[in-house]
Amino acid sequence: MDYEPGEDGLFSQRLEQHGLKPEDFDDVIITHLHTDHAGNLPKFADNLYHDDTDDFWFVPTAEVPLTNLHRDEIIPAGLLPFHYVAYTACFRREKTSA
Repeated sequence: MDYEPGEDGLFSQRLEQHGLKPEDFDDVIITHLHTDHAGNLPKFADNLYHDDTDDFWFVPTAEVPLTNLHRDEIIPAGLLPFHYVAYTACFRREKTSA
């Protein structure tokens, strides 16, 4: 995953204080490209958790990483269908739930 850290990298610094790095959280930290390509931005921006300093987003649903598995690919029809199962921690606010 390509990370796009902010100028001061505060989020990354906090992780490093605990002996961690952003790459340790590939399954829960994504960039705006992932959420945008999955159709979550800008529509659901108010419901997603975002680190403003480093421009990291936290996975709102398992669909976001799945839809990005084949981002920017053209898949021949003969290879379809693909079948995936996903499980992830989901970080989102439920502002729009009934």
